[in-house]
Amino acid sequence: MPETDAKSKRRPKGDGALFYDEKRGLHIGIVSVYGPDGKRHQKRVSSKLESKALEKLNKLRADVVNGTVTVTPTEIRTVGGWLDYWLIHIVKPSVKPRTYDSYAATVRLYLKPEIGKIRLDKLQPARVRELYTKLRLRGTADTKPSTRNAQKAHQVLNAALTRAVKDGHLSRNVCKAVDNPKHKKAPRGAFELKTAVHVLKTAAALDDKNIPGKPKLASRWVAAFMTGARQAELLGMELDRIDLDQGVMEISWQLQRMHYTHGCGTKANGEPRCGRQRVGYCPDRKWGFDPVFDYRDCHRSLVWTRPKSLAGERWVPMAPLLHESLKVHLRMDTDPNPHGLVWHHRDGRPISQEDDNEQWNILIAAAGIEKKSREVVLHEARNTAATMLLESGVDVKVIQSILGHASILQTRDYQRVNLELSKVAVSTAFDALLPDV
Repeated sequence: MPETDAKSKRRPKGDGALFYDEKRGLHIGIVSVYGPDGKRHQKRVSSKLESKALEKLNKLRADVVNGTVTVTPTEIRTVGGWLDYWLIHIVKPSVKPRTYDSYAATVRLYLKPEIGKIRLDKLQPARVRELYTKLRLRGTADTKPSTRNAQKAHQVLNAALTRAVKDGHLSRNVCKAVDNPKHKKAPRGAFELKTAVHVLKTAAALDDKNIPGKPKLASRWVAAFMTGARQAELLGMELDRIDLDQGVMEISWQLQRMHYTHGCGTKANGEPRCGRQRVGYCPDRKWGFDPVFDYRDCHRSLVWTRPKSLAGERWVPMAPLLHESLKVHLRMDTDPNPHGLVWHHRDGRPISQEDDNEQWNILIAAAGIEKKSREVVLHEARNTAATMLLESGVDVKVIQSILGHASILQTRDYQRVNLELSKVAVSTAFDALLPDV
């Protein structure tokens, strides 16, 4: 028998959406709501007490009238479905392609396999915590467990659920109840002055050998040590952004490898119409960039894109050694150069980051520098530039303007400074290299 507050009390007319489910022993109220897809959906409330169910039903009706009830389409009712929707419709239009790829990889590798099938509104803090624990302990035969994977999973899931709450699909973000996984970032060192000098001498000697097919990169490594510019920024450096008369270079683009998408459409089974699994072989392949993304085609999958932030677009002064090294390099470069790049392969092709890393490893090996327990990464040249500027007493705001980023220095926010002050700073900081290189 249904539980009521009074015996055989007839419900008022107009409450016909309330009924009793004998099998479950519940009074159930139903209200129809139209979703964003234009279809009618049902929202339900229930209680063992008829009066309580009616109270919930009246509140639900009021919420529908006030527009505070949101219908979650079927395809995004699971965690995996919402993550897919969030990536395509929210993340992709607002971030750069490389950032989007990173988010998508975290979703594909860490989130969807573990919690993708759970209903969005049924995800609990305990399940999220278990996911982080599993990711922290995960490793392979060749790698140690990575706490960074757990941290990335938290950052992406937290952002996705925060948006789900904002859109009205959830009443709370369960990630807020779970501690952010701790991650200790491995420190990246910087070269000592004498080691930097030795590396640059070795680079000059390799160029002098004029090895067939090997690009001449001595000035490229000088630029890395003396400007602190990022790898992609230097690889994308064009001739018309080098001003030898003023002794400055403009950093406003970077060279990055991007991924094509199929432009041929898909069959009913989801397979590409062209029948080719590799996107590069699709005759209608295209970039999957958002329309507002700023880029320029360079060579095949290599494109020029804007630096990471507004602070990344900057004028960088040349230390005397870099100025002289570039002057010699540009005068001696007679190889084909269809893309107008400062550094390129002997046949004119741009140098990709993979090629650049290979050349860096060749240089480090030729210089006889031991890798010990870790790789001697190219980013250490950037750290070296920052360290030398700091040790020379250069103001941190000037260093920020030269490097275009403040993360490795943990300094204050970027501020514009006078270019003449920057020129004096780098000349002073790198004078010690002049007698030896």
